[in-house]
Amino acid sequence: MRKSLRDECAAMKTDDAKVFVGYSGIYDLTTAAITTRTKDEQRKAYFFNLDPSTLAKASPALMLSKKKKIDALIVCGTADFIAAHL
Repeated sequence: MRKSLRDECAAMKTDDAKVFVGYSGIYDLTTAAITTRTKDEQRKAYFFNLDPSTLAKASPALMLSKKKKIDALIVCGTADFIAAHL
């Protein structure tokens, strides 16, 4: 059985995290074009039929604690506008 997207990103939820470094990726699946604009049925299935709650739980930008501040460095191309706002 396939793991959930949340299980694959569980390291982002650790209480011991001091720094978050992202070199590439989609930091917010709820707004990314790969999910919001897709017509591909396989991609929809991979992202659990684009369930908003599942996408939010699997988005690194939304996993960062609002109570516990940690240093962050994220690097991305122009396709993911969230990197400019974190």
